[in-house]
Amino acid sequence: MGIIITPQHEIEAYFNTDAISQSRLKTLKDGLEGLLKDQEKSEKDLFYSEKESFIKGSGVDMQLTGNPEDFNNAHYVSVIEDKPSDTEMSIMHRTLALVVENYDIVEEGFKPLAMYPGSLTQAVIDENWHGGNPGDKRMATLVSKCTPYFDDLCKAHGKQILTTEEKNTIDAVTMSFKTNSLTKDYFDREAQQRAVSVDVYYQLPIYFEHEGHECKALLDMLIVYKDDANNITSVQPIDLKTMAGSTITFPRNVKMWRYDIQAAWYTLAVSKWLEEKETVGFAVIMPFMFLVESVHTQGNPLKFIVDEELLNMGKSGRPALMVNANTVTDDFDTTELHTIHFKEVKGYEQMFDEYIYYQEYGTAQDRKITESRGVFRLNWNGIM
Repeated sequence: MGIIITPQHEIEAYFNTDAISQSRLKTLKDGLEGLLKDQEKSEKDLFYSEKESFIKGSGVDMQLTGNPEDFNNAHYVSVIEDKPSDTEMSIMHRTLALVVENYDIVEEGFKPLAMYPGSLTQAVIDENWHGGNPGDKRMATLVSKCTPYFDDLCKAHGKQILTTEEKNTIDAVTMSFKTNSLTKDYFDREAQQRAVSVDVYYQLPIYFEHEGHECKALLDMLIVYKDDANNITSVQPIDLKTMAGSTITFPRNVKMWRYDIQAAWYTLAVSKWLEEKETVGFAVIMPFMFLVESVHTQGNPLKFIVDEELLNMGKSGRPALMVNANTVTDDFDTTELHTIHFKEVKGYEQMFDEYIYYQEYGTAQDRKITESRGVFRLNWNGIM
């Protein structure tokens, strides 16, 4: 088959499904509060928001793992140098939504921002900008500052707006991945198309059942190796990561964003995918791999292969630990015994169990409170 690229409409359908994903489970890494914040929008949430890191990362993903036309179909490159603030962007998106709702755009076309004072005023009220009553001077400044962005919104027709700097960064990261000797083979589609015994899946959605519940995973890449009889012999799951700073510091991001859980969950998904394929014999799942490049300083992409120990941490976690250790006193004459505490680290198994618990019993109270009846032992490090 060579290269298999999932169409964008199937990827959109993936994100619209309610199946359990690793990103949803990770909201429970610090308890119920994280899940509630993810499920319920605060009154302070903006109508529209964007994260620059996500925009750049998804843009790189689309250029490297999508069809050639996908990126241009999803992005509009603006000539503005700087976007407005988060709140101002949200006001502009809300204003445009009101304009589309209240005016015959097909017949009249879009007009400059100043021509929609009613919609803009309502958007300001809805966003509670300066209490919903910013005054004439602030409104005039808002119109002046945001008119170029609003014009781009009208021209973009729902596409993601990129500044020239954002587009240049996406292009530079993409080029680094495609040309560096360490990573270029993963994106050489001409060579992949010629390969007889290798299939490369880009943006592969996997739907599977885990402990009786519908789950999902979206792999950036899955390389499938086959024998002469077209039987799958091994598979290589891969995820692309972009980051700020030097790529050698990626291990810190793994702990911060719990990429170990992603690696373990995706490995589980691939095992389910292989079961559905009814592979003849034994198909090996090769160690999960991250391909990483920096959005700040390109040219040094690195390949990180997930060790079995890290994969187990992402799956099963680690219980709270207490370790006794001797420390030397100031006079170096005697030693004192101290207890070092390590907090519990949850894997997807614990998070999955908690998620199902809250689905069954509701989220009115943290599971720990219910099971302990509100009584906890407390030490310097917190709840024991």
